[in-house]
Amino acid sequence: MLNRFSKSGSSVRKERDFYERTQRNARANRRDLEQPIKKRTKTKASPEWTYKVPAILVAVAVVLITLILGQYIGKTLHEITTGTKGEVGMFTIYDFSPLYLILLIVAPGVWWYANHQFRAIWMNNNAMFLSEDIEEYANDAYIQTPVHIIRNFDPAPDAGLGFDGHVSSIVGHMMIDNKGIKKIDMPQLDPDVPGQVKRDENGNVVTKKMDMFDKKFGIELFAFSNVPAEHQKWYNATEYDFNPKTSKKDQRAGIKRQGSFGQKEYDTLADYINNEFYPIDTDTQRPAGVYFYDSRPVNTILIAITRGGKGISPSLSGDWQVLCVNC
Repeated sequence: MLNRFSKSGSSVRKERDFYERTQRNARANRRDLEQPIKKRTKTKASPEWTYKVPAILVAVAVVLITLILGQYIGKTLHEITTGTKGEVGMFTIYDFSPLYLILLIVAPGVWWYANHQFRAIWMNNNAMFLSEDIEEYANDAYIQTPVHIIRNFDPAPDAGLGFDGHVSSIVGHMMIDNKGIKKIDMPQLDPDVPGQVKRDENGNVVTKKMDMFDKKFGIELFAFSNVPAEHQKWYNATEYDFNPKTSKKDQRAGIKRQGSFGQKEYDTLADYINNEFYPIDTDTQRPAGVYFYDSRPVNTILIAITRGGKGISPSLSGDWQVLCVNC
């Protein structure tokens, strides 16, 4: 599920930056095993002094700052006890033998800790040159974030609503916040006829304008799935691009959208949801979120427990209702 990702604005920006990086890598020239490995702009590891010197400087800085602070405290105490305000300077020698002794013990510890931290950073930044087992390719595999999933796959409601699409495989799930999502006219249950929608005297379905996504239903799903409260996320669909417009330069060249061929022309995920999801006269349940699905003719492996519904085969024609077993 995609719910392990944060929905904060800063997280979305990081996901977008990562998405752009993976797209640049995907467009990079591929190489075979006979070509040399490109080491970015570096050809060898940085010298070790680049982490050793900063560690020494940190230890010296701690000692100097402590001595200056000690001198200031000594000056202040001297002025208070003798009433000689302004008659002694910052560089008057005060007896701080215990402080000096403490510094002799603490300074090596500070250097050791700083050296350890800086060395870890140095090793991480130079890992490509310190090991023969690490290779980096421009087109390396990567974990898809919500930005990737939304840009690569179409969404479908996880319950209740209808949509027009052909589902071959379910890829992921995301709980959706109602910010930027339109309200819809949902059919209401008939209190006198269990399991049936309510109709007026003319036989028309009685509806009520409601939020499209049912957060209470989502909380129940999270609870049923034993998802801790701190990991329960609702995503703002207005923050995620779906098939945005290209730059003016690309538009002049005839490339109007950034998405793949056949993808519907909606700028954001919220735009897609608002225009593609619709109520069904026979269903009163609102969705809690969306599934992302692959519509290509692909082979799909479904893993579920015994009696998990693996043998159920819903019709893929008309108003297809998404089935997710053990998601």
